[in-house]
Amino acid sequence: MEFFIPWWGRLKMALVAVAAVLVLSPFIYLYGHRTGAVAERAAIEGEIAKRTAKILKQRANDDAEIRNFSERELCLDILPDGLPESTCN
Repeated sequence: MEFFIPWWGRLKMALVAVAAVLVLSPFIYLYGHRTGAVAERAAIEGEIAKRTAKILKQRANDDAEIRNFSERELCLDILPDGLPESTCN
């Protein structure tokens, strides 16, 4: 038994397919846009976390170095240019 679809039936099916694409395309676009934004936000947050960790490590190293300074070394380190070293005595 052969199944026959007349030309107007084929036209109706094509029109339904086009209508379905037109109705669903905004939702598909919004889903893809949201998914891309979430992925981009996650990548940015990962980069921020890496930079923050690097800055905190550097800060800990600087703090340890300053903690080991004597009062005179600390004074000389933060002494503005042009002032004599005798001010730190």
